[in-house]
Amino acid sequence: MDKEGNLLFASYKDIIQYDGTSFTKFTKEEGLDSYDAFDVWEDRNGSIWIASTHFGVFQYPESAELKIEDKVFNHFTTKNGLVHNRSMCIYEDIAGGIWIGTQGGISYYDGKNLPNKQLEFRNFTIKDGLTNNSINTIMEDKSGKIWVGTRGTLSIFDPLAKPKPNKVIFTEITNSQGKAFENIWSILEDKKGNIWLGGQHGLWRYDGNSFTNLTTVSVISIYEDKKGTVWFTHGANATHKTGFSYYDQKSLLGSDPKATQVFIGGGMLWGMIEDKDGTIWVGKLNGVLRYDGKSVNYFRDEELKSK
Repeated sequence: MDKEGNLLFASYKDIIQYDGTSFTKFTKEEGLDSYDAFDVWEDRNGSIWIASTHFGVFQYPESAELKIEDKVFNHFTTKNGLVHNRSMCIYEDIAGGIWIGTQGGISYYDGKNLPNKQLEFRNFTIKDGLTNNSINTIMEDKSGKIWVGTRGTLSIFDPLAKPKPNKVIFTEITNSQGKAFENIWSILEDKKGNIWLGGQHGLWRYDGNSFTNLTTVSVISIYEDKKGTVWFTHGANATHKTGFSYYDQKSLLGSDPKATQVFIGGGMLWGMIEDKDGTIWVGKLNGVLRYDGKSVNYFRDEELKSK
């Protein structure tokens, strides 16, 4: 969601803005048929960042004079210092730094120099302590620690740690049995300070002392809404079908939380977001779901152009 309350969809081929009434596509550079977009983020300055799975990173600098369909962008690749051209996620920390997760490590931009084609990136790979170079998701908690979910294991970067000069410490995180968390796709810190992890081996909640496994079904996306309800998209196993579910506050206060499944359907479900009206949106591989608390509507690409 951008600062105006509009939703931004990374729909692979296009970036689409929804203002509550209509959908508008971002203009592409001449000759560019597809962004190959996997994530989109608006930073505190109003610039839009796009993670592309083949073309590096695109950035639309804030420009109040231009409509969204007329904006021009900067394009960053390995030629500009990016660690890898296959980027998967964008995240802005509390200090305004931009973290770009790629399949070749992390590129970090401190946000302090003016947006231009000479941005300076600091890159982190397994040589710098990452547990895996293929990055799925990045999140900063309230203490300033950076959590990194990879296609390998989970790790944390603590900026307050004091490593040797020019060294960065990424610490691998394990559960109470000493087992690493593998292929983490989503990390969330809820309003109470609990950390939620979603990945190949299920959904976990960390209360600051220990990790609790809530489900073993694979989880791609986690989201907390305004009421403190925690939503997640998941795959299928012996007891669950592919879809999305939630834990409400009443359930989370109990010793054995039970999830309520809202939608059952085939295919992977990806990102989740709540709009300004409290409606939940969920990305599919071939469209988007919209849940208003009563029913789920499904819109494909052609329908998004007119709804």
